[in-house]
Amino acid sequence: MTEDQTWTVIQHNNTDLTRVRPSPGKNQHSAHFEYTAEEEQLTAIISQSEHCEQEVIYLCRKSRLLNTPDGPLLSWWVGGPGGGQVQTYWGGAPAGSQQCACGLQENCVDPNHYCNCDAGRTHWANDSGLLTHKETLPVRSLVLGDVHRPGSESAFRVGPLRCHGDKNVWNAAFFDKETSYLHFPTFHGELSADVSFLFKTTSSSGVFLENLGIKDFIRIELSSSSEVVFSFDVGNGPLEVRVQADSPLNDNRWHRIHAERNVKEASLRLDELPAATQEAPADGHIHLQLNSQLFI
Repeated sequence: MTEDQTWTVIQHNNTDLTRVRPSPGKNQHSAHFEYTAEEEQLTAIISQSEHCEQEVIYLCRKSRLLNTPDGPLLSWWVGGPGGGQVQTYWGGAPAGSQQCACGLQENCVDPNHYCNCDAGRTHWANDSGLLTHKETLPVRSLVLGDVHRPGSESAFRVGPLRCHGDKNVWNAAFFDKETSYLHFPTFHGELSADVSFLFKTTSSSGVFLENLGIKDFIRIELSSSSEVVFSFDVGNGPLEVRVQADSPLNDNRWHRIHAERNVKEASLRLDELPAATQEAPADGHIHLQLNSQLFI
C-alpha cells in the first residue's frame, strides 16, 4: 500500500529484532540507540514535524514488561530531547500511563494486567505499538528487568524514528553552484518579520536571503566562515545584527538561524549561542518597504 505522506526516516544502530541474552552478574538487560542524525538536527526534525512515531515490540515468554498494574517497575525506556527522561509506557498507550496498547484497548490476555507480557505466562505473547508522543521521542535506551527467571525468554525491537508534515511549512533546497538561487514573491514584513531556517555549507561566505526595495532592504548572510549578519534598512540607514561563532560554520553540518525584527528591535540567534540584539532608532521610519522578488 502506498502511503500518502512523505516520511523522514532516521535510522539508529539496532533496528533488528534482538533476542535478549542475560549477562552473568547483571539483573537487567540494557540497549542504547545511536541515531544517524546529529542531535541538533534530530531535535529540529521532531519539533517541526506534525507527527513522529517509533514502533516498539516486545516478545515474551515468562518475562514481564511493565509489571502492571501495581508491581514494582521492571522495565523502562529513556526518550526525549538531550539526555532524555525515563518513560514508563509502551507503544500504543498514552505517555505516562504505565500501560501497553492492550491495556488501553482492554483486550490483554489477562484482564488483571495492562500488558500482555505482564501476565508472565509460559507461552509466547507480545506487546507492540507506536510511540507517538513527540516530547518523549526518540527512544535513546531501553532497560528490561525480568529476563533472568528460569524459563524466561524475550526479544525486542525499536524501529527507526519516522516523522512527516511540517508545522511551519519548511522546505528544503540544495544549491550546487554559487550562482544558484530561488526566487519568490515580495516578502511582506512591513512592521515585523520572523525568519528561521537550517543550513549547512562548505562555502566561507554567501547570501541566504535578500529582498530589495527602492532604498529599503532585508538580508541574512554568512559574512565569513564564522559570522552571520542580519541587516535591513527601513529608511533610517542600514542596521546590522551580528553573531560570531566559536568555530567555523562551513563545516558541512547543520546550523540553525533565527532572525526577528519589529518596530522596537532586531535580534539574531545562531544555534544555541546567545541572541544578539540591536534597538531600532527611537525616531524615524518603521515600515519596511520592498518591491522586488525575494531571493534565497
